[in-house]
Amino acid sequence: MNLEDKLAHFSKFCITDARSKADKIIADYQDALDKAFEEYKHDENRRAAMQLNIEAEKIKREGNRRISIEQTALKKQIGMEHEKLKEAVFCELTQRLDEFMKTPAYNKLIEAQIQAVLDFADSDTAEIYIDPKDEAMLDGLVQKYGNILRLSKDSFMGGTKAVIAAKNILIDNSFAKKLDDARESSKLELGGAFNG
Repeated sequence: MNLEDKLAHFSKFCITDARSKADKIIADYQDALDKAFEEYKHDENRRAAMQLNIEAEKIKREGNRRISIEQTALKKQIGMEHEKLKEAVFCELTQRLDEFMKTPAYNKLIEAQIQAVLDFADSDTAEIYIDPKDEAMLDGLVQKYGNILRLSKDSFMGGTKAVIAAKNILIDNSFAKKLDDARESSKLELGGAFNG
């Protein structure tokens, strides 16, 4: 082998070796790029999933907030309607009580209340008050039960009130008291129990 052949062989060997090393460097660089790209994709997917969860949580909280506001508004509206209905019921009841007070059954009720007070008082003295609206009944009741009956200064919508001083007892059978008690304990069913 002459010098030129040796140089050609050496040149070929060097070029082949350089190409081989360059291919290895390029392959290593490509592997590093592929690995970096996979890590980047993984990080971006993880960030996107986290952002999606954050946005879903925001939407859920906003939905819950709106539902809460709507529930509060509905409860307020139901409460107002409940009060209107309750007032209408008690207005009707008051009118019916006024009508009832004009019947003989009302006179019997007053007499029954007076008799119940006398039975309860037994031998103790009782003072029984009737409503000013019932003034026309007073003389007849005094004749029947004695001088224990009084005409109240204040109206209590009908019925009677009594005081048994010896027992320190006030008996309130007035319609006003019964209506107040009914208002305090009233519950109206509106598709479920609602206590106003």
